[in-house]
Amino acid sequence: MSCWVCCNCCFLSPSPERKLAVTSCGHVICSVCYQKGSHGRCLICSSQCQVSPLSDKSSSDVKALFSDIGVVATRHLTEISKVVAFQARHQKRLLSYYKQKNHKLEDMLATIKQEMQQMGKKLNDQRAYIAKLENSLQHHSLKAPSQTSSSLHTPHGNKSDVPGL
Repeated sequence: MSCWVCCNCCFLSPSPERKLAVTSCGHVICSVCYQKGSHGRCLICSSQCQVSPLSDKSSSDVKALFSDIGVVATRHLTEISKVVAFQARHQKRLLSYYKQKNHKLEDMLATIKQEMQQMGKKLNDQRAYIAKLENSLQHHSLKAPSQTSSSLHTPHGNKSDVPGL
């Protein structure tokens, strides 16, 4: 047993004549001091309690309280290390997936931007062509009414002899 384990009443270490027990209220008491107190009451805090002798037959919860902290820490740190490694591996895999997905989306965005530029150019070309056609139509319609009224009809209301009209 560790050197810090002693009776909370007389502060003596365990020996063949001084067996230790733990109370349900969390105190450690030796068999000599226990005999001095009233049964069912803790000598340290006076609360109602149960007393369980410390032995190889003690419950695992009680034994754990007296375990070597280095052993407990190593066991838990090993377990924590496994959990951290497992989670880190899966987080790394998830990050890799999202990086690949992001790369594909960036490529797709670049392609779409390029297509939009080409379509914008075509749209501008079409607008210019439409403007040219509208201008030509407007120019033609301005000429047509004056030709129609002067060349198709004579001042006397007769049709002129313009070929093709």
